[in-house]
Amino acid sequence: MFSVEIKGKEELIRRFISSPQLIQKHFVPAMQKSVHLLEGEIKKNTPVGVAGQLRSSIGTEVKSLGGGVRGIVGSPLSYAPYVEEGTKPHFPPVSALERWCELKLGDRRLAFVVARAISRRGTKAVKMFERGVEAKKEEVFAFFRQALINLVRDLGEGL
Repeated sequence: MFSVEIKGKEELIRRFISSPQLIQKHFVPAMQKSVHLLEGEIKKNTPVGVAGQLRSSIGTEVKSLGGGVRGIVGSPLSYAPYVEEGTKPHFPPVSALERWCELKLGDRRLAFVVARAISRRGTKAVKMFERGVEAKKEEVFAFFRQALINLVRDLGEGL
């Protein structure tokens, strides 16, 4: 059996609570590195359709929230969740598939055939966000472990 005693624990806690600027100093850069790392991995997993709009629409945002920070990796395109999660069978507008069929299959007249297949099977989930996060989560955790170590070091100075 062993025990650990942290000298100055109460002071360390007080400093933590009263130092949102230190939290921002260490965690904002960790979040920025994290969202950029995830963005790159997610884009690698994102299919390119007609013009690569979905891939190029994926971006990041980091927001400071008082004593915390929030990172977002996403796309403003309305169809991004359907690519991520797939769809149930439905009959899409044929006109929306014509250009894709022309570029991918060489014949825009195949749009009806593709639409009919989607009406029977739906579309497969790509999971580009889920796979991207899974692939890079250890690196993201490492960024925040280091940020926490640096924060505790700064908080503990002079104890």
